[in-house]
Amino acid sequence: DQRLAGTVRLTATEMLATRFIMPEVHRLHAAHPDITLDLVCSNRSVSLARREADIALRLARPVEENIVTRRLAAIDLSLYAARAYVDQHGGASPDGTLDGHRVLAFADARAFAIENRWLDERLGSGRVLMRSDSVSSIYAAVVAGLGVALLPRAVADRDGALVALSQEGPEPRVIWQAVHADVAKSGRVRAVLAFLGDILH
Repeated sequence: DQRLAGTVRLTATEMLATRFIMPEVHRLHAAHPDITLDLVCSNRSVSLARREADIALRLARPVEENIVTRRLAAIDLSLYAARAYVDQHGGASPDGTLDGHRVLAFADARAFAIENRWLDERLGSGRVLMRSDSVSSIYAAVVAGLGVALLPRAVADRDGALVALSQEGPEPRVIWQAVHADVAKSGRVRAVLAFLGDILH
């Protein structure tokens, strides 16, 4: 079906959806007004083979059969805090540790193992005040002044409410785009793939 019309089901993490895709989604609608985007925000791996989604954006490369994958971009993470928090608690210690800081970490899950290990190595006498599997929730808590956290530089560097405590961070996360081979040539799916590639590449 080569019509540029119909529904395309996209699954992405909440952070990718709210901070990267939604600010630009008006461009997709302007170019293809007859395409309806059905967006599912989830950290859960969905099955493209069972048609739980047409397109998936993930931070780990999907391994299902008959899946076409593409590396879209790398997300660099660094430590950030709200300006008011830094005024009260200061920045990172000269030795790079988070001594005395309130730290907002990711959920104790395999998906966040790289980031949590990096934080643990620098925690020092800092205290993990909160954990979450939602990067958007952590972001909101940092803006509210609750503590220090790893956030995507592409978003946080443009946020005047935040201060970068360091330019260092764990190894970048890769955004992988996946689509089942059976639907990859559909007109409406190709249009959404092109849009995602344009805004995330």
